Amino acid sequence: RRWSAVVALATVAGGLLAYVHGTRGAPTYEAEAQLVVDAPAGGASVDAAAELAPTYAELVKSSRVLESALRSLGAPLTPEELRANTRGEAERETRLVTIRVRDGHPARAVALANELAAELVEFASTGRGAEPPTRSASAGTPRLRIIEPASDADRIRPQLLLLTEFGALTAFFGALAVAVIVESRRRTLRNAEELAGLTPVAVLG
Repeated sequence: RRWSAVVALATVAGGLLAYVHGTRGAPTYEAEAQLVVDAPAGGASVDAAAELAPTYAELVKSSRVLESALRSLGAPLTPEELRANTRGEAERETRLVTIRVRDGHPARAVALANELAAELVEFASTGRGAEPPTRSASAGTPRLRIIEPASDADRIRPQLLLLTEFGALTAFFGALAVAVIVESRRRTLRNAEELAGLTPVAVLG
């Protein structure tokens, strides 16, 4: 009982300190847009379309797509900076391509994800991001289209709830360990004094 208040206070203090530390860090947000590779009727098979999904996921980080997106938005980023914070993911089974963009501003993360998706669709349909191909050239080929544009961005760093829980748990176990050590030493000393009072021989140690 004597240590319960100390442990409780230490737990609360640890959680608060971790929360304050987390709020001081620069936040990072992530937005995502989803696309699908369609297989036109009478054209390429579904398997052929699925094979293209990983390629499109890699193309989203190509210099041509990144530079076009940055020019369209006028974002104050270099292609290298955007590439480091962009990730393309593909699922062969569903033919889905997911574009994830991280940025310190949630609105810009959303705008970048949507613009990259649009540029990727244009690049995939033209091969160079210019004039659309002729009907004869594009007939029967898989087409990439946006099915779910980014609408908001999730805060991924720092995660305040996890930081607070970690700080509270660390402080709890730390205070508990101190309490156990102090109490064990007290009991050792008390037992030695009691033993000395019961026997006429001096207790060693």
